[in-house]
Amino acid sequence: MMVSGGVRVVVAAAVLQAAASQVAFIGSCPAQNVVQNFDVTSYLGKWYELEKYFAIFELGGRCITATYSDKGNNKIRVLNEQISVFGNIPNNIVGTAQFVNLQSGEAKLSVSFDNFLWAGMGPVGGAGNYWVLETDYQNYSVVWSCQDLVAVNKQILWILWRTPKPDPQLLYYVKNLIRARGLSLSKLEPTDQTNCP
Repeated sequence: MMVSGGVRVVVAAAVLQAAASQVAFIGSCPAQNVVQNFDVTSYLGKWYELEKYFAIFELGGRCITATYSDKGNNKIRVLNEQISVFGNIPNNIVGTAQFVNLQSGEAKLSVSFDNFLWAGMGPVGGAGNYWVLETDYQNYSVVWSCQDLVAVNKQILWILWRTPKPDPQLLYYVKNLIRARGLSLSKLEPTDQTNCP
């Protein structure tokens, strides 16, 4: 079977886009179980980002937090805040999360940000997956997003915590949970949570 030049360009563009925006892996998204009987009320509130896979929309960000609140109609208001290392300027984006299948009780949500601008080109990205793989609601949450592209998938993994300074033993436990799922720990990058307002 021959592959035309146009198809090669499309495949190359998809691979480059995946590599540029998030962490790319060969093949399709791996199967992952999520939290069942998800208690969204207990999940609401402020979370501090401790570590994550690289994501272009967080480039140069520190003191990154996510605050979730009830928006009504089974929707969640998402407020992501950070301080840019480029000029020490605070900024935020506001979005909406909703369950992919509310009746299932699974922690699979879809998040969209209406005011996310990139390079002055207007809103981009559309809705993204927000799957809660692990949480105890009071201390930690492991959130994962994966999207299949041609021959690769792009993933983001976040470790969120209720405080900016986690208990080291509990963090070790959480990383073992991630490792047991077959997800990469080596791709995690720490988020600077020092000298935050």
